[in-house]
Amino acid sequence: MAWHLAETREEARAQAKEGLFRWHNEYNVGTLMRPGAAPFATPEEGVMQTSAADGAASVIGTPDDLVAAIRRLMELSGGFGTVIGFAHDWANRENTARSWDLVARHVIPEINGHLEGYRASRQYVIEHRESFERAGAAGDAEDHGQRARRRGAAGDARRRHRHARRSRSGPAEGEG
Repeated sequence: MAWHLAETREEARAQAKEGLFRWHNEYNVGTLMRPGAAPFATPEEGVMQTSAADGAASVIGTPDDLVAAIRRLMELSGGFGTVIGFAHDWANRENTARSWDLVARHVIPEINGHLEGYRASRQYVIEHRESFERAGAAGDAEDHGQRARRRGAAGDARRRHRHARRSRSGPAEGEG
């Protein structure tokens, strides 16, 4: 599969359209002379034919668009083990790297089911919010009590320290 991803479809299309246009017209049509391949008239036509037409095998869009395309392919084929991404130069180096980063951070965990535990945990917290709020309130009260005891213990230690200093040096002036 070939893809280029960005935060929005519009960004992905803007980033990939010129490079896709050149790649298709100069390489696929001009160099490889693929049978049946016709040059695109405009970069926009290239984006639409490559990623938005019925049966398009490429994705130029968001991580969610790629997840949906992979799931459609899995359903159509009955499942498979690996998706191989076609490396291309549709976008500049920075945007291409960002596209692959989006695949790594969003698409792969989603396709491999790594987010299910997170979602189940989140739902549990939502459904049991009152329990967590009660526990938090009890913890706050306990923390307050501990702080008060520490302040009291610190005050006791300061008093003992002053008393010990006085005992070693004799009574302070005006005392005893």
